[in-house]
Amino acid sequence: ISSSGQFTTDDETFLSFKTGGIVKAIYVKEGDAIKKGQLLAMLELTEIDAAVSQAKVGYEKAARDFRRVENLYKDSVATMAQYQDAKSAFDIAAHQLEIAKYNLNHSEIRAITNGFILKKFVSEGELVNAGMPVLQTNGAGNGTWILKVGVSDNEWSAIRINDLALIESDAAPNEKLEAKVFRKSE
Repeated sequence: ISSSGQFTTDDETFLSFKTGGIVKAIYVKEGDAIKKGQLLAMLELTEIDAAVSQAKVGYEKAARDFRRVENLYKDSVATMAQYQDAKSAFDIAAHQLEIAKYNLNHSEIRAITNGFILKKFVSEGELVNAGMPVLQTNGAGNGTWILKVGVSDNEWSAIRINDLALIESDAAPNEKLEAKVFRKSE
């Protein structure tokens, strides 16, 4: 059976931002080699920084209010309900600050492994929603490649798992790579 195909890996990943926003920069292009931890893209941070600042102010106010009510409660001036309400508001503000900081930290995309950029879905200046694919990567940096080949129904039924295969590639024109079939599409 003679057929053509596409080299890929088993670990293709779609990368996206946790929050939506305007894409400030994309630092890679299709085909680029990437290293684990490398900054690949980031959002415009104006709105996200404002949310962090707002959460900090809310946290500081809730902390002041809680300390004030706590002292009043110790002096038997504030009620238990007022103390508990102030404590709850302080806890909520702390969690809101934590969420805002988390969103700030996830307003950039970093490579999760060594590999390559397979596809770029958006450009700088575009508005993206949370979870919308921005880049597709693979972990080809580990050297494990797969050749996906399209075959006819008759050829598919003749192919067996562990059948031997020879691969010829334009990348190495005078070389034949030995391979084996390890999976068949259902």
